[in-house]
Amino acid sequence: MPVLGILNGALREMVFKKHLGELAAHQLSTLSLIALIFVYGLLIKRYLPLATPADAVVCGFIWLALTLFFEFGFGYWFAKKSFSELLRDYNLLIGRLWMLVPLFVAILPYILRKLSI
Repeated sequence: MPVLGILNGALREMVFKKHLGELAAHQLSTLSLIALIFVYGLLIKRYLPLATPADAVVCGFIWLALTLFFEFGFGYWFAKKSFSELLRDYNLLIGRLWMLVPLFVAILPYILRKLSI
């Protein structure tokens, strides 16, 4: 998933922004990453040991924690963004939709389990 996030961010910066502007590029990038993560989930679901709903919930929380750790760690240490800049992407009141990505990552194992039943 981190590779998908990095590739999606590069696509946003190099393509979407040029044609759509910053906010629309951010919004489209959010939706495209969710779609990419869903396809990735479908590809790996048979390798996930999600025998019970509780297993799916635990997996979702682990994925959420890893996603946030990567997002803020990569953003702070490598992209050199402040935490306030990183948190800005989670502000729905200004049209930023990024919080949908970690929320989707958190529920994806449960969705994948349901699709397998």
